[in-house]
Amino acid sequence: MMSISGMEIFSYLLILLVLFVILFYSINKATKNLNRLKIFGWYCFGSAINFFAIIVVSIVMTSLVLFELGNENLENKNYRTASRYFSKSLRCASLLENFLIAGGPSRYTLFYDSIGVACYKNFEFKEAVENFKKSLVLDEDQFFAHVYLARSYLHDKNFEMAKAEFQIVTTLDPVDKDLFYYYQLGYAFHILGDTSRALKEYEMALKFEPDNELVLSLIEEIENKGGNEPTSYIQGTSGGGAKDGRTGGGTGGEEGSYHEGK
Repeated sequence: MMSISGMEIFSYLLILLVLFVILFYSINKATKNLNRLKIFGWYCFGSAINFFAIIVVSIVMTSLVLFELGNENLENKNYRTASRYFSKSLRCASLLENFLIAGGPSRYTLFYDSIGVACYKNFEFKEAVENFKKSLVLDEDQFFAHVYLARSYLHDKNFEMAKAEFQIVTTLDPVDKDLFYYYQLGYAFHILGDTSRALKEYEMALKFEPDNELVLSLIEEIENKGGNEPTSYIQGTSGGGAKDGRTGGGTGGEEGSYHEGK
């Protein structure tokens, strides 16, 4: 459950103060004209509902704007800024949810996924792990969240957890199967040492994009090893973990657009 910040408490108090002022004004006017009490009461009730609706709409719009700013910065590779915008958007949405259902836990997996991706691309792997774990608590069947969690563990040199997550990846069956899906599934088998299955999935990925250099390079890597030697990424003996497009080597291609795969 998300904690309520001081600003959120102040917002609640401000809302209550405004509503109290409206109520006091209503009572004051009503006592001056008792014959119109019923009409005035309905007028005040309608005004309070309108005021509440304005607050709700304002919070929703603010959250959406912040989220879009996060997406824009993510596309422009301003990963730290993107993470901040996504976090603010999440706090906005959670404020609304807490106000409506008395502090219930946030159910917005997309917020945590987006923050996690921004952290991952900014080499903040521990922070990425935390956000993807929060997202998977809410929905444990997210293929891409498991993929990024596995990769975050791998870059953070937590090889046992990375192996466990890659094994989960191989058991999931999302509805939309595209280049990203088959590439990630192949990579999971590649990491786990099942190169024959990895080749099969890589070949499926090439049906979507036959000239994909990333997938072709991974196929070549397996073929050059004869297809029998398992990769040593999990044991941490490959010189720093899995390859990554940002560090001079293979798998950066999966980062082209996380949200398009959602």
